[in-house]
Amino acid sequence: MKRMTLATLGFLGMFSAGAEPRTPPQANCVDARQIGGAEGISADTVALRLKDGKRFRVEFAQGCPAPENKLSVRGSRDGWLCAAPGESLVIGETQCPISTITPLDARGYADLLRQRDRQQLATLETLQVEAAGPSPSRGFRGTADYCVSVDAVRSWSETPQGITVEVSPKRAAGNRFYRLEVASGCPALANAQSMALVSGMGIGMVCGHPGDRMALVRPERELVRPGDPANVSGRYECQISRVYPVQDTR
Repeated sequence: MKRMTLATLGFLGMFSAGAEPRTPPQANCVDARQIGGAEGISADTVALRLKDGKRFRVEFAQGCPAPENKLSVRGSRDGWLCAAPGESLVIGETQCPISTITPLDARGYADLLRQRDRQQLATLETLQVEAAGPSPSRGFRGTADYCVSVDAVRSWSETPQGITVEVSPKRAAGNRFYRLEVASGCPALANAQSMALVSGMGIGMVCGHPGDRMALVRPERELVRPGDPANVSGRYECQISRVYPVQDTR
């Protein structure tokens, strides 16, 4: 299913723009008034991101291959989607009955998008390059939901949950902090003098794809500790497995 980056949601005109808080009729309901974007994951799955930061996985009762960008809602009650009978997302001209709605945190939402894009990259045809030109991978552009620009990082710190980096919100869809998880720990991070992000795909972003990594430099005078992935230059690399936005943790 094609990615949907939605600028206009057809159902929004049905509701007033009041700012009063609303109480869902039951757990795990989506407030249709708050939908800010959607990502097509597969023929039977869409990921929704609300304007208030909540995220959901919506699965359809049957395959719904609709690549159009326009989305609307049918069958909602007072603007709520709760996977009740009769509720559908209408994508383009195709009506897609909803079977389940599952809340996601930022980490789970990022995983869903990253897995989708990995599958798309894996299906690219093998090309024989006979002249200089851009790599096919350069056509891939991750989103701020699970990627961060390598040159947008302002500062970084280590936490029990992972590495937190502060970035320019203007270059990260309004997000200020991201968490980076590493594949198998990163002992070299202790006392590192500097840290830089390196894109394994050469696209200027790290997303947790193979080859994405942190490049670290530690003082040359520091003794190498057993188990460190060290070399004599004092430079180290740690593979990044996940990237996702978080709230200010300081």
